[in-house]
Amino acid sequence: MSNESWVIIRGGAELDAAEVRDQLLAAGLDAEVVVAVRADQAEDAQRILEGGEGEADPSSALDLETIAVFQGVDAEMQVAAVQGLLEQSGISVVVEGAYGLPSLPFEVKVAGTLAASAREILAQAEADGPAAADAAAAAS
Repeated sequence: MSNESWVIIRGGAELDAAEVRDQLLAAGLDAEVVVAVRADQAEDAQRILEGGEGEADPSSALDLETIAVFQGVDAEMQVAAVQGLLEQSGISVVVEGAYGLPSLPFEVKVAGTLAASAREILAQAEADGPAAADAAAAAS
C-alpha cells in the first residue's frame, strides 16, 4: 500500500475476501485484502504462519536491495515520488526511514530480482526530467 489513506471495510467470516477485492477492482477501485486476527490471538496466528512449510520462498531472490537513499528536508517528498513511480511500474517498494526526522536517511528497497529494472526506471525518469512527468500527469 502507498502512503495514501485507506478505509477498512469489515465483514464476517462468510465473506470471501478475494472475491470482494476482485469485485471492487472490476469496478475500478483500488482494493487490497487484509487479514485481521484478534490481538489476543496474534502470537498464535504468527506461529501458525511461520510453521507453514512450502509457502514461503526461502531463496535470496526476494531479498530486499536498496536502490536509493534520500536524506534532508525534502527526503520524504523524494521517497514518495520514487515509490509512486515504481509502484505504477508494477514494482513493490519497501521504505525504511523515520518520518519527520530529516536528519535520518530514507532507504528505498525492492526485491533483488527487480533492482536492475527499478534502477533503469529511475534513471529514465531522471533523464526525461520534470517536463516529461508533467506531461504524463496531464495525459492521465
